[in-house]
Amino acid sequence: MSIGQGKIGEDYIVTFAVRNGDGTPRTGLAAGAFTVTVRDPDNSASTTATVSEIGEGAYRFTIPAAFTTTNGEGNYSASIEVTSAPRDTGVVFVQFKTRDIDDVAQPGDAMDLVTDAVDADAVATTGANEIRDTILSDATTFAGANIDAAVSSRESEVSASARAVTNQTEHDATQASIAALNDIDATGVENAVWDAARASHVGAGSFGERVNADMVQLDGNAQAATNLRRSASTIVIVTVDDAAFAPTATQFETDQTEATAEHFIGRAIVFVTGALSNQAAVITAYSLVGGRGFFTVENEGITGGGLTEAPANGDIFVIV
Repeated sequence: MSIGQGKIGEDYIVTFAVRNGDGTPRTGLAAGAFTVTVRDPDNSASTTATVSEIGEGAYRFTIPAAFTTTNGEGNYSASIEVTSAPRDTGVVFVQFKTRDIDDVAQPGDAMDLVTDAVDADAVATTGANEIRDTILSDATTFAGANIDAAVSSRESEVSASARAVTNQTEHDATQASIAALNDIDATGVENAVWDAARASHVGAGSFGERVNADMVQLDGNAQAATNLRRSASTIVIVTVDDAAFAPTATQFETDQTEATAEHFIGRAIVFVTGALSNQAAVITAYSLVGGRGFFTVENEGITGGGLTEAPANGDIFVIV
């Protein structure tokens, strides 16, 4: 709100500024972006005015001399509304007299000084009333500034109470979740780590890659690792097959397909599954019969010179 003084019968130019929400000048508004209504002191007559831009967010319009000549002395108001989004409003008050403002405070004119003081108080009162009337007459504009258009649009006490309960419940749940972060299930973590697929942990430079790679040392000895690799590569895994021959304590057929006769003579076998698990014997004869490896074994320390019993179908042994 601003207050100015003008002279009856002369044009009066009103200047004002328009700012953006961040305080920067709002420029480039055309005349059509404004609605300006000038009202006489009795609020019984009004006229409109056209706004033009001065620059840097400053604008102006003219209260015409003819309007003040017709309506006489008093406090005129001019309501300014920016109608293009974002909308804005303002009120300007101008006191018009028949004499120049320079004549108001001449020395010796005490009565004029008193009159001017009374008029200034009236202007302030009129300004407050104008602002109140503008707010009441344009609730939609001020609703954007968080002033409710109607009391019924406010949250009810019941709704507010329910919302408070919901907020407390959500708060408690959040606190419980935070507390649970400190309650680590060590067993669950261990299981998740050890049960994870190896393929997911072989990135370059990782411990998983190192474990997944070939063993390069045993107890710090690279040659020991090499020797173990070479010896382990000679171990042959064989499964007993009774499809064409019933196994005995000294002879049985297997899934071995080595075609060279006597190929495994002199080597030892050790069973790793079944009733013969951990029992060993020496191979004394070998041949391929009907596509199955036929073994003859003996163990001089066991009565009968063979195994303690015949192996079962599917039993597994290794040749070492």
